Order: sequence, then structure tokens, then C-alpha cells
Amino acid sequence: MTMFKFIKTFGPQLLCLSNKAIVRALKLFAFSGLYMGLATMSARANGIADDVMRSFSQCELVISEVNQRTQNKYDPLSSYDYLQPIALKIRNVGSKTCSGTIGFQSSTGSDALTGGNSESLNYLLVGEYNLNSVLFNPLQQSQTRLSINLKGGRSVQFNPRLYIPRGQSAASGQYDSQIDIVFLEHGKSFEKRMTFHFGAYVRASVQANFVGVDRLRERGRHGVVKLGELTPGLRRTIGLQLRSNSNVDVSISSENHGALAHNSLADIGISYNMRIGGHDINLSSREEIVLPADLSRDGLTNSIEVELDDYGNAPAGRYGDLIHVRVSAR
Repeated sequence: MTMFKFIKTFGPQLLCLSNKAIVRALKLFAFSGLYMGLATMSARANGIADDVMRSFSQCELVISEVNQRTQNKYDPLSSYDYLQPIALKIRNVGSKTCSGTIGFQSSTGSDALTGGNSESLNYLLVGEYNLNSVLFNPLQQSQTRLSINLKGGRSVQFNPRLYIPRGQSAASGQYDSQIDIVFLEHGKSFEKRMTFHFGAYVRASVQANFVGVDRLRERGRHGVVKLGELTPGLRRTIGLQLRSNSNVDVSISSENHGALAHNSLADIGISYNMRIGGHDINLSSREEIVLPADLSRDGLTNSIEVELDDYGNAPAGRYGDLIHVRVSAR
């Protein structure tokens, strides 16, 4: 009886004057333009004061803090949706009470979170306590407007949540967007827009399984292949099924360096060759290759082919080898 054991693991930036020269220059200016200078300064001061009073005497909302809390990572292979709180602090810097409604609009025309590779993720903004309370749907450009009544000098904490449905295909990396909070004051026709940025990071993720083996152990992490009675040139093919949002790094090593070792005779072995996904594997040392993968339900299966060398007489007995296959997302 001869068998292979396969084990998979997961790793996955003037002019400078002296003091005396400065005094002289100031004295000359004072004699030549004293009255004009004072008049200009007085007019400017009055203008600034008018602007300050005008701003302070009205409703004026600003976002004084935008803080996305400890950011989780979106896993395309997870069976769970992504849900991340966003903390927004809205402050009334005027003296008049701001009374009206706020809603959301896309500020860049984008209806999704976008990454540097032009891929995108669909998302929603939902309520702090109710997942079914959709505050903003960028795909449909629909919103739920919220009432606000904020006295001058006061602030309010607003905590919508970023919701990303599971199962979306996206390469690993940062995905960002920006939207406007739009304030409409009661009895007024103009609107006040306040922009904020937010995003999510997509993790590199991989799932791997052996297919076509004779037995699986340790929750599929250990596969057993039985070759039966050995003959020169014997071939056997199994598969390595990969699901990932990127290509996958695969490391292969043989405990007996590419030979089926006799179970009791230490110096006796039968050499064999291996190909994985069309790659010839050098089993005399650890081999590193890159294999394609897919995010579909069945992933992408790469063949593992084993072929025995021609050999002469070999002692009877059991022969075997242990192959370690380490899989990690890029």
C-alpha cells in the first residue's frame, strides 16, 4: 500500500533691513501717508467686524470632526456583511438656532466606494441602531432626511454606519468615497453643504481545498492519496481548489525531497515528479509558485499531477511521502 499525504496551511511626505533702517522707513511712511493709512485701517476693521457679526448672528453648521472608528477590513470571502460606525460631529458656530433637516448626496457623482484599481464596492449608509433604516442609497440616490434643531455654539454627535454587503468581488486595497451632508433650514431656500470622506480596506483573502483525494482529515487540511500497487510511470491527478480575490502564492515542499520512502528501509525510495497548475515542481527543496484563483462559489481548480519515475526492482513494502502545501493571498 502506498499513499501520499498532502497538508495545506494558510499564511497569507526679502529683503532684510536693519532695525535702524526699519525705523527710518516707518517714519517716512508716517509723514507721507498717515491720514490715508488710518482711514484705510478703520474701514477695513469695520468691514471685518460686520462680517463677523453677520456670521455669528446666523445659523452656521460645520463638521468639526470626522472620525471613522477603528476600521475593520472587508473580507470578500466572509459569510458576514461589513458594518462600520462613522462618527460625525456637527457644530453650530453661529448664535442663531439651526432648525431644519439634513440629508445625504454624492459629492463626486460616484455611487460606490472606489479603489486605485478602478474596482468598486456597493455600500449603504444606515442608522446607528437600525440596520433597516437606510439613510443613503448612492445607487438609487435616495435618502432619508433627518430633523435637526441645534442652538448656537452647540454641537451634536451623529453616528451613521457604513454597510457593505458580503460577497462582492474586489481586489485587496483601500476603497474610498465622499458624500455631502446637505442642511436645509426651515423657511429658507438655500442649502448648506458639508463634505466628508470615508472608506474601507479590503483584505487579501483565500480559501483552499483538495479535491479528488481518497480521504480528508483535520477539516480538510490533510488529504490522503492512495496510489495502490506501484508500477513504473504510474500517474495520479488530484486538484487544488482556490477561492481568492487575488492570485495566490503557493509554497510546496516534500518531506522526502521528491521520493516515496520505504516504510522500514531508510535507504530505499522511488523518485517521482510533480506538476501543479502546469508548473514543474522541484521537490528537492521548497518551491514557490503563483497560481490563479477566482471568487466564484467553486473557485478555480489547479491540477496536481504525480508521476513515478521508471525504476527497476524495488523491495516489497509500503511507500509514502508527505507534501506540505502552504497557500497565502497576495
